[in-house]
Amino acid sequence: MKKVILIFSTLIFLLAAVIIAAPFIFQDRLNEFVIEEINKNPDVTVDYKNPKVKLFKHFPDITIYIEDLKISPKSKKTSLFHADEVLFSFDLFSVLSGKSTDISKIGLLNPVTSYIIKEDGSSNWDFLLTNSKSDDAGVSFSIDEYYIANASISYKDEVNKVALDIKKLDHSGSGNFNSEVFDLQSNTSANIQKLSIDNEDYFSNVELKLESILNIDLKEDLYTLKENVLQLNSLELNLDGDIKNTETVTSDITFNTNNNSINGLLSLLPVIKQNMGDLKTEGNLQMDGFIKGVFADGVYPDFEINSRIEKGNVSFKEMTHKIEGVNLVALISKMGGDLDNVKVNIKKFNALADGKSIEGSLMLSKILSDPYIDLAVKGKLFLEDLMPYVTDDALESMSGLIDLDVELKAAKSQLLESSGTLQSKGKIAVENASFSTTAFPEVLKVNEAKFEILNRQLKVSKFQSKMGESDVAIVGNINRIFNYLLSDGKLIGDLTMNSRFFNLNPWLEPNESENAEIYAIPENLELSVFATITKVLYEEIDMKDISGQFQIREGKLIYQKVKADALGGKILVDGAYLTKNGKASVDMTYDVSALDIAKTAENLGLVDGYFPVAKYLEGKVSSKMELQSDFTNEMLFDLSTVSGNGNIKIPFASIQSMPLMEKLSSVSGLKTSNWKIENAWTVVKIKNGKMAVEPFTVKAGGYDMLVSGSNGLDKSIDYLIKLDVPSDKLGTASTTVQNWIKKNPLPNNSQLIPKVVRFTFGVSGSFMDPKVALKSVKNGEDNSIKEEAKQIIEETVDKEIEKAKTQVEKVIEENKSKIEKEVEEKKEEVKQKVDKEVEETKDKAKEKAKEILKIP
Repeated sequence: MKKVILIFSTLIFLLAAVIIAAPFIFQDRLNEFVIEEINKNPDVTVDYKNPKVKLFKHFPDITIYIEDLKISPKSKKTSLFHADEVLFSFDLFSVLSGKSTDISKIGLLNPVTSYIIKEDGSSNWDFLLTNSKSDDAGVSFSIDEYYIANASISYKDEVNKVALDIKKLDHSGSGNFNSEVFDLQSNTSANIQKLSIDNEDYFSNVELKLESILNIDLKEDLYTLKENVLQLNSLELNLDGDIKNTETVTSDITFNTNNNSINGLLSLLPVIKQNMGDLKTEGNLQMDGFIKGVFADGVYPDFEINSRIEKGNVSFKEMTHKIEGVNLVALISKMGGDLDNVKVNIKKFNALADGKSIEGSLMLSKILSDPYIDLAVKGKLFLEDLMPYVTDDALESMSGLIDLDVELKAAKSQLLESSGTLQSKGKIAVENASFSTTAFPEVLKVNEAKFEILNRQLKVSKFQSKMGESDVAIVGNINRIFNYLLSDGKLIGDLTMNSRFFNLNPWLEPNESENAEIYAIPENLELSVFATITKVLYEEIDMKDISGQFQIREGKLIYQKVKADALGGKILVDGAYLTKNGKASVDMTYDVSALDIAKTAENLGLVDGYFPVAKYLEGKVSSKMELQSDFTNEMLFDLSTVSGNGNIKIPFASIQSMPLMEKLSSVSGLKTSNWKIENAWTVVKIKNGKMAVEPFTVKAGGYDMLVSGSNGLDKSIDYLIKLDVPSDKLGTASTTVQNWIKKNPLPNNSQLIPKVVRFTFGVSGSFMDPKVALKSVKNGEDNSIKEEAKQIIEETVDKEIEKAKTQVEKVIEENKSKIEKEVEEKKEEVKQKVDKEVEETKDKAKEKAKEILKIP
């Protein structure tokens, strides 16, 4: 007995040792098995980490784990399938025998894959169907259980424009797979991120659950639904029927609702799903339908979904008015052909919101090729109740009442056309509406608005609104509204705008963001607006009686003959504001008359930047100018980019505490306090951050003055000032003159002070800290300041004429060479043509002669 026990114990020990050692002994064998299976298709590249073997995980089976599995075609590096972990369970004794390998369990952890049907009908997985070996010797499947955990699947059909994205897919199943006929019990849950057809979302963020018992007949390839409950969000459906998988997949399935909750149906709508947390409904829902036909690449079965709601009530947190008495009859179907035959038919819809009725019908067809819409809607809606359905993030809130009576029958292609007759008509009225949007700095309140739709035109018969203190009234016509709404086509309109008061300051608030952007003009607008505004507030400037024509087209805002009374005078502006490549610029001309100089300098940065002397002047200024400039992201003139030319005229102005005049007085001894400017007129040019002043004469302090030079944005100045002063008005400056004459005698060695003394000053430094140097003192009797100015101007004009003449001669010379070349070419062409005609004439003459003389 002891021997028997010893032998038996030894056998058990050896068996246990073999079982424990088996994973390590046969690990290489298992790795070879994986490699052999993979290499059956030479077009596939598979990357993975070495398998790990565990004995007791599913004992008596051996479990092998493959980590970081990637599958891709050899021709591309892109992975089409990836799983963090793949699990296989093998029968231990089949592994030990080395004859076959029985797989009893398969599992996938975090698999990610995509399937694409391309426009030519091929798919990105076709490489698996080529060059694959069908020898499955050594492997048998006796699967009792399988699972997929946290899968992500993407499906895209470019032929039928269908896209499906699934996340968080968990699926498990069990059954006797060794039998030809058995029941498979499975559980599935997933999140349908998106189901779209022709770029339109039909499902979005839908939670799916499926508890299923499926009878499988492997011999007939027939799968029969026995007990199946499908849940989509809160909608539950009972499923019956079967699926046959032969050369194609054929379905014959019917379904109906498992409950009568309206929540279930509404929860599938993407725009309502976001607010489902507080959704409350009452009423009866009935839904049924079928799916019958063939599934194949680009081929889908026929289906029908019938929905009926009776006496429904709906409310949720975001709604201020409960929707009552909801009645709906809807049918979604596809009969024959491809998905272009899908039809949506809402035969009847009516409801009440706070006693206001709304009713309508809708039919959609040809949804892929050329969607056709037949819409009729009539009734009143509270705008605040529509907020949950608004997808534009710019709109923060809205309220008010909208009254609709609209009909539309047309295909999308017709709506996109710019001409032709449409079956569209209707009226829209808005009462006491309010809109808060990031596009406007203040809340837009529409007291009353009336619109009429006829064909492609929207007629604005009345629009009265306010934004803060500002009021706006608009009438006119807008064309091609459907083209604009459906495809970002061009919107064309002709409007008239009136306002009693408009405050621009809220629109000019500085943008604190580092990513401040310019106001871009849309490329798809072609609007003409004639505006009249009684009063406009711009910073501290009050502008009155503004009027002008504004046009928006080709990404430009064009303004013509815009007039206003401002800064104590009158303004007339023409020009264009345009945006391109993320930058904004302006090209304008202005004609201003009798503006208050000090106010203009104080309120306009352009004047202060390029004409800083203005802040020391009291008087009026007139100017005509052509200007070009870029804008900063804060919508201010980028002064360094300003260029232009024009003139400045100051009939009369007094100089107040100007540092330049004080320094000039210090250098010369002249009395410069209480000086006045008379009849100042000059031509200026602005370029590269500098303003150049053409020589001009001015009466200053009763003296004739000649000024020329330039100043920069950095407040630097470089001027030459010539001043004629009668000797009897020199005062203390006579000492300066005498000292100069002693060192620099006048002509004929005269030591006498002339009757008119011409001072020449060089001015540099900056306006706040000017450097004034006395360059010369001369006799000003022989040649007056005005004559010298005239001479300088004539010399400048002569230079410009000579420059222009040279340029013209250059152009003439270039054109002359070109013309001579063309003449020579023409000569040769004419010569060849004449020679050809001569030869043809000779040939004709010869033929004629032969005919007359009968020469063979």
